[in-house]
Formats: sequence, structure tokens, C-alpha cells
Amino acid sequence: MPLERKQQFITIVITDPVIDFHETSNELSMKANIAATAFGGIRGKGTTHISGSISYKPETGSFHLKNPKILELTIENVKEQYQTQIKQIAQIAIANAMSTYPIYTLNDGDIKQKLAKSVLESVVVQDEKLLVNLKVF
Repeated sequence: MPLERKQQFITIVITDPVIDFHETSNELSMKANIAATAFGGIRGKGTTHISGSISYKPETGSFHLKNPKILELTIENVKEQYQTQIKQIAQIAIANAMSTYPIYTLNDGDIKQKLAKSVLESVVVQDEKLLVNLKVF
């Protein structure tokens, strides 16, 4: 983060994510700030709520949000007629970006994170907890 995507005449920037686990499913959600700029000088800021499942790539030590879906999108100072289009573009941009860019990558410069990366095989969300599968030496 920040995540910036341009599509057609709209630019969307997502910042300041806060991750939470779902109570009713084995997914996580991310609430974040969003800013949109559209053709003609239309600008607005607001919030978004995105849900999806987590995956871990051991080779890079990175966590990704799979199958992200926008649950909520609110942008102030933008007419309702544009909000729907912004949400559609944001959904495409977020789905594409989340499959490529991690929501978090373990830092090899931090000894604890480097150790975690060396033994961590996979992660899943279950019952509002992050369960990890570790390699056996």
C-alpha cells in the first residue's frame, strides 16, 4: 500500500488498510481509505471495505488477498451516478492488483520474520483466527 490503479478516465488510490477476521466465514476483511479522481476534475475521498480469503506464498514470504470483493464503497463529494462506475472499476482494479501485489511481505531484515519465513508453509483463517502450518525440520 498504497495501491494506485488507473482505468479509463478514473484513478483510484487505496491507503491505510486495517485487517480484521470475519466472524461468520473463514475470510478476512480490509477497511481502507480510498481516493478517486475522474475526468473533468472530479475528486473524492472516502472508505472501502473489501473481503476475501488469504493465501501465503512461501517462496516470497508474502500474503495475498484471494478473490477480493468490495463489500462497501463510499466516496464523499462524488455524485451517486459516478459512485457505481467507480465501484465497478475499483472491483476490477482491486481483483487484479491483489492477485499480483501482496498485502504483507515478511521482512528478511528482521530476524524473527526471517525465521517465520523459513518455517511457514501456509495460512488459513478459521474461527476468527489465523492458523499457520509450519515445516518440520
